[in-house]
Amino acid sequence: FFEHNRSIFAQRSCAKMKGEKGRRPFRSCLSCPWTGCLLLFFLCTLSLSLAAHVVDVKIQNSDGFEGRISVGLFEKGPQFLKTPLYGVVTTPNRDGVRVQFPTVPTGDYCLSAYHDKNANGKLDFIFFFPSERTAFSRNYRPMGPPAFEGCAIRIDGDKVYTLRLE
Repeated sequence: FFEHNRSIFAQRSCAKMKGEKGRRPFRSCLSCPWTGCLLLFFLCTLSLSLAAHVVDVKIQNSDGFEGRISVGLFEKGPQFLKTPLYGVVTTPNRDGVRVQFPTVPTGDYCLSAYHDKNANGKLDFIFFFPSERTAFSRNYRPMGPPAFEGCAIRIDGDKVYTLRLE
């Protein structure tokens, strides 16, 4: 069908542009209508895989109004709970804390929060247990160091997550 509907210019240019051994150079592929369809398909697929989502996080049960609340979104890997992909530090208030991560790509992540009551910028421990309130996605409560699989959530759309500090 497409061979018969080509313009005279396209037919002449394809004939002129034939290279060695009857092969056409790359430029002649761009005149083919199927190339445009394939290019559009790949661009749409790429844009779906790079879609960004809004992750809204509500923090409940903060212990008073002093200090700061740190919220992080972590990926799986060696930097899990060390360096967040996205992180926010805010102050607690009467209405609870709500933070937003506006451009999160589709994937598996872990949400983590802690109430840094003494505002020293780190989670304090007493005998290997946190002395400040913590929370993880999926209400994960580890008895030791947290595992990514225990708190992993799939982010593939805009959603509100609630973390309860305990």
